[in-house]
Amino acid sequence: MTEQCQATKNAIFIIFSNTCHRWCLWHIMKKIHEKLSGYIEYKGIKKSLKGVVYEPKHVVEFESEWANFISTFELSSNE
Repeated sequence: MTEQCQATKNAIFIIFSNTCHRWCLWHIMKKIHEKLSGYIEYKGIKKSLKGVVYEPKHVVEFESEWANFISTFELSSNE
């Protein structure tokens, strides 16, 4: 897991070609405001997102909560 640096991503692909690169959760969550602040329900989105991401759960439970989160806040068109 790394920060969102393109040079790092490229180096990992070259050096560790069989590795699945993942971004650091801290860096992802740091961008919540930048990516979602334009929504009227921003405060609710942010609170709900943190609950989905930070509360420990099994994969099936996470995926169910994630789908519910996306549906509740109508975020399916947000990349």
